[in-house]
Amino acid sequence: MERRPIQLLAGVWNIGENEEVLVSVASQVRKESLGASVTSRGRPLIRLALVETSEAKRSNIQSRTSSQLLDQGIELKIIDYETTCSAVGTVLEAEAQATLQSGLEGIGTAREVCTIVAAASMDLTDDPIIWFLDDDLHFIQLGLNADGSLRFDNQQNLFQEAWSFHERHPSVVASFGGVTGCPPLPASSTMLSNMIDFGSSLTGERDVVHDVSRWDIPDYYYDLSENPDRQEVIFPPCMWNDGTDILDAIFCHGTLFRPVVLTDIANSAAEQRRIVRGGNSLIYDLRAFFRNPYPTLELNGIRSRRGDSVWACLSQFIDGGETLSHNMRLHHGRNSIGWDANQASQFTDRMLADLYGAAFHRAIESSHERGEFISVNSLLDLAQDMRLKLNERAERQVEILRSSASLASEMVSADPSYAELREEVESICEVALSVLQELPGEDELHAALVDCWSRTTMWRDEIAPRLMELAGC
Repeated sequence: MERRPIQLLAGVWNIGENEEVLVSVASQVRKESLGASVTSRGRPLIRLALVETSEAKRSNIQSRTSSQLLDQGIELKIIDYETTCSAVGTVLEAEAQATLQSGLEGIGTAREVCTIVAAASMDLTDDPIIWFLDDDLHFIQLGLNADGSLRFDNQQNLFQEAWSFHERHPSVVASFGGVTGCPPLPASSTMLSNMIDFGSSLTGERDVVHDVSRWDIPDYYYDLSENPDRQEVIFPPCMWNDGTDILDAIFCHGTLFRPVVLTDIANSAAEQRRIVRGGNSLIYDLRAFFRNPYPTLELNGIRSRRGDSVWACLSQFIDGGETLSHNMRLHHGRNSIGWDANQASQFTDRMLADLYGAAFHRAIESSHERGEFISVNSLLDLAQDMRLKLNERAERQVEILRSSASLASEMVSADPSYAELREEVESICEVALSVLQELPGEDELHAALVDCWSRTTMWRDEIAPRLMELAGC
């Protein structure tokens, strides 16, 4: 049986990392000896499309990087911002563009724009598998050596495994995978673990777990985890040295001693009916790909995250599509950002965006578990559930912030040279605690849900049929 082509698709967002990502794709194709692979129509089996979704963020791919891809037989398509605007204008009337807020920057909006561009400006007539990616995901993994030290390499045959997954689960419409490296979370969700580890490395007052089994503790990097199997342990220094920018690591990247690592246990884990975060989605059914948008909520000027999780809920709970987790891991690399006033402002915005998105996702799941999430109209009934979930997560976030500020003071007692770190931690925690006292009420949540319902309904009823027609599916 002929293999289906794989179409990698990403919106251009993290422009500083595009080169590294593309080189990693070329290396992966070389590793799997797929460079000469073509379909019966003569097109490359592996294809990559980068979609510019913002005038300010251009791909700027160097010719030598493009050559590496082409040398490996990869079909490369750079869709510039002007083409993107033209494609959106072809599909959406001005009123529809305003309703969808397609001109706003944001990950959810960018994914919707990429979906429209895929239908209007790409040839999908040979029914490729869509590998929908965040554009800072590298085709490489962070794993373990036999002695427990960390290593980067192409541990997985990612494309082969994608085909194998689809052969094992032919009825699955989409699957969702995780990452290695930086956790796919805002730094506010990992700060306490980082502070505990770093503080312990200074004081030596708490026992450190050196056993490699620590990497298999569920959600070991996630302070807001609801997993009952998560354990509170101290991690030793890892991928860290005296030159590490501590503020950048803790407040921008969200990881110091606890990167996400691919272990043997994680690599062999059975697929599950759960939604995995990470911006690493494989979509096997083109009609499912086009049928739903990536719903987000606009609250107090903040657009919620986790639109891909809500997309999965709609596909599964309303449309009846089967979705699973998958083990194909990509490396989430974040270049050094540098902690400054702008990043401090974004810290709280990212915290709120994730809290809103997580509460939205959890509210949908709770409604589904009660048998009440049966149509898009069910979005209109989520305000009470969402308010409850938002308050629960906010309470845990408050505890994390207060504990982090307390730990910062203890660090300075152990080593006065970290006074700047204490000042930054106390300052950011004070601001974050302040905004958590002003969370939206039930009426505001309902208004945001009505707006989301309107956009989602318009997509499903009007836009999706048009996209399917353009794509020929």
